Amino acid sequence: MRRMFILCGTAVCACTALRNYERATAQFGDAATAGVSATRGVVGAAHETCLMRASFHALEDRFQFPDFRRGVDPLSLSSDLPKPGETGTLTWGEYCGELAEYDKAFAGALTALEAYAAALKNVATGNGIALDTDLTAAFAKDAADLAKKLGASSLGRANELSGPLTTLANVVLDLLKTRQLRDAVIAADQPVSTILRAMNQYLEAAKDQWQDADHLVGDISRTADESIPVRGHGGAVPSDLAGQALALYEFSRLERARLDTLSEQLTATGSLLDALSGAHTQLVRGAHANTLEADLRASIDAEVETIARQVNTLRNLKG
Repeated sequence: MRRMFILCGTAVCACTALRNYERATAQFGDAATAGVSATRGVVGAAHETCLMRASFHALEDRFQFPDFRRGVDPLSLSSDLPKPGETGTLTWGEYCGELAEYDKAFAGALTALEAYAAALKNVATGNGIALDTDLTAAFAKDAADLAKKLGASSLGRANELSGPLTTLANVVLDLLKTRQLRDAVIAADQPVSTILRAMNQYLEAAKDQWQDADHLVGDISRTADESIPVRGHGGAVPSDLAGQALALYEFSRLERARLDTLSEQLTATGSLLDALSGAHTQLVRGAHANTLEADLRASIDAEVETIARQVNTLRNLKG
């Protein structure tokens, strides 16, 4: 009888540990899904800010250099960045085109993470209907298809994501068939970690674009302000003062607002990705240990709270 009680007690503890792990996994899946959705607003940031830089540099050059060609396409001008493995420099069009490829890789990473998060949540909660009817498998297949395209990309940073995206997509598809939660989390450890690191590198590239654009807006505004005529005491208002001053202030206001919003987006997204990485690390630890200790659950709770804060920040910025 005593042995039976011990066995029953052990079984209850094992079931409790399993339920705790499933709850934590569902919590991670829910938070990651919300995080991916909020992060989609950053897709395109590197390319779009590069285009801003090209226009700002052309505008600054027009102020500084005599006989500047009118009607020149800013994207046809040199970015002063060397061509990889070649002589000469990249035009702004070529450089921004590379960043557009980087944007596609970032978008693919989000699609793969979205499929992974949804699969984890649905398996953890036993939502068989969602597993059979939602778009998780389709998202995983889309991520695998994009991974193949990235594998042929000439941009190294995009090409490097091909393998991890393919692996994670296969983990998702396998999880939908086997419903083996812990095995999937362990198998996803390396590709998820690699993808999150690559996404942070993308944010750093976008921040580099932002910093130069921010500096240029300040320089252009100061140069324009110095060239606008000033009304003298008792004199008439110069005929071109009003138009020039209004154009300057409107330019400064609009570009500053756009860059400030982008800066907040990039910062919030970075914090969100760090929290996702921390939560996934805890989930992997729990999967290896075959249980989820109270401190691991508390750690996931803390990371999820951070994700929720950053999601709210990004939603408010987008609104």
